[in-house]
Amino acid sequence: MGKDKCVICGAPAHRMLPVANFVEFDCQDCRNYAINEDILRALVEDGRSFNVERTRTYLESERVDGRAPTITRLETVLHDLLGPITIWD
Repeated sequence: MGKDKCVICGAPAHRMLPVANFVEFDCQDCRNYAINEDILRALVEDGRSFNVERTRTYLESERVDGRAPTITRLETVLHDLLGPITIWD
């Protein structure tokens, strides 16, 4: 487990070891969640970020029995979790 930033809100977070093709994060604001590694790569490559409010709402709706909710490509589309593309100068 290492220190990192939350990929949703940018706050300090703990990044857990990957399981299969998912990485779990534990953020004090977004709480724990698992995200597909392909999405992590796509966020960087495409200059995208999550819509923080919408993503937190989705995560809270998916929390069951203490298990970390997952974010896959399907969830990002179905729940419109990504914000606009950011172009860096």
